[in-house]
This record gives sequence, C-alpha cells and structure tokens, in this order.
Amino acid sequence: MLYKTIQQYWDKRYSGYSQKNKKEIESVQIEKWKYELIRWLPKERTSSILDIGTGPGFFPIVLTQMGYTNVTAIDASKNMLQIAQENLIKYGEKSSTVRYLQMNGQELEFEPESFDVIMMRNVTWNLEEPEKAYESWLRALKPGGQLLVYDANWYSYLNDPAIRSQFENNLKIVSSEQLEDYWHGEGVDEALIEEIARQLPLTKRLRPGWDLEFLNQFKEVEATVDTEFGPKIWSREEELNYAATPMFALYITKRS
Repeated sequence: MLYKTIQQYWDKRYSGYSQKNKKEIESVQIEKWKYELIRWLPKERTSSILDIGTGPGFFPIVLTQMGYTNVTAIDASKNMLQIAQENLIKYGEKSSTVRYLQMNGQELEFEPESFDVIMMRNVTWNLEEPEKAYESWLRALKPGGQLLVYDANWYSYLNDPAIRSQFENNLKIVSSEQLEDYWHGEGVDEALIEEIARQLPLTKRLRPGWDLEFLNQFKEVEATVDTEFGPKIWSREEELNYAATPMFALYITKRS
C-alpha cells in the first residue's frame, strides 16, 4: 500500500525536515506567515483549528504565538508528531497546549462540522486519494469555516523537461552560493520520494487548476487562489530551491 510507504518515508525524514522548519521559525519568515494568515483566520482566538500533515509542527507554533488556544495537529508519521511536540515546547507560546494525533489526513476521524479552520502546507500533493481527502476535510469543516491549502506542483519536473532544466539550474546556484539544498539534505531518499511521486495522481496534474475544478462541484464552496504566494514568505534560499515549482495558496470557504 502506497500510504504505508509514504508514512515510512516521512518517519525517516523528520529530523532534516525539522531543521528546515526551524530556519523559518528563527527568522523573519515566521512574521511573514503571521501577516498572511491573520487575513484568513478568525478573530476569536478560541476558534477550533486543525492542522493536517503538521510535520515538525510549524503551524501549531505559529498559531500559538498568535494566541490561538484550540489547535489540533495530525500527521501520519509518529516521528513527525514527536518532534512537533518538542518544537512546540521550544518555540510555542509557553502556556499553550496543542492536541497531537496520529491520523490519515485523507480519512479524518472527527465528527462532521468540528472545526472553524482546517489548514495544511505541502500535503495535498502527497496524497493517494486527494478527492477523498477534500471531501473529508469539507465534512469536518463548520459552515462558514475556512479551508487553507498551501501547496505546489511538487516533483512536476518528473514529467516536464523545461521544469527539470529550471530546477537543476536553480540548484547549481544554491550550490555556488553555499546555501542548503532542500532536495538532497538530511533524510531525503531521492530515489524513493521520486518513485512515490510518480505514483501519486497530482504529480501529473496542473495545479491549482485541478483543485479549483474539483471544488467547483460543491455548491457550498467558494474558492479563491493566490498563484504568487511563495515570494511573499520565501527566503532567498527557499526561492532558489522552490521557484521551479511555485507555491500557491487556496482559500476555501464553506458557506453557511
């Protein structure tokens, strides 16, 4: 089952991925994220928020620093959840608590209409059944709630020679400037993640067009997209690593 392979991959990559998150937390980037998020998050700091695929726990740290007190974070990887909790202790608001649960993000185990906000970063591309996932997320979202999806066309270079050329040129610049290469760093099994990506449906789709087309079938959903989101929050290092696969933001409202 591909899900198990994906789970095992991220279980091994937790440490290196956490180091990348820490760079964001310890820099001005975290303030850039807060500036972008505050436009979409509820003013009420007790609103229920779910972070799907929390990884090393970046969003719970951001949210608790912003004063949100009702945060749940899930991930398929046990090791990611463990380091997320450690990172929260170090970087989160000291009085904050976050509920961490190991769970398949495609099959949420919550009651319908449980959350005011559901959010995620770099998750949808990594799913076997993204349609099923979106349906599950919308069920768990309260009427009037917000679904915030931050993602990119990760590994699209596997299918597009032009993207691969840009990707490889950017990494040469990364090397020449002695910056960190996020694609070949600690815990990255390049052959394995590329093999996983080849089997994932969204690797072959042009996004966020695919997402908008799928979401249009739901009458209660209103979606807007920002295809230029990446430069708003990237560092120079991230820009060079990621520019070949630009980051986008989907802002999805479930109408009351």
